[in-house]
Amino acid sequence: MALQFECKNAAIICNFNFKSGNLILLRNTAIEKALNRKMCPQYFGPMVIVLQNWGGTYIICDLDGTLAHMPITAFRIVPYFACENIDLPNLKQHIDVLVT
Repeated sequence: MALQFECKNAAIICNFNFKSGNLILLRNTAIEKALNRKMCPQYFGPMVIVLQNWGGTYIICDLDGTLAHMPITAFRIVPYFACENIDLPNLKQHIDVLVT
């Protein structure tokens, strides 16, 4: 059944292995049950991946360096393709994050 599901949904299932410093968009899952979701933003971002926890969640921050208040699961993240390349500093030097 699992193999059949993977074959049927091969175009939908994507496993993005984001590295530290990649730009991403964060899906707004709070609006999924709202009645006025048509006019609400579907994605937030762009944001920056700081690191990936061993459980598969990501620690992200805004472009100004503000960390998200909790780790983000992988299904809420999609890659952001920028028109121009932005050189980012070493994020682990500047942000004190405890990896669990």
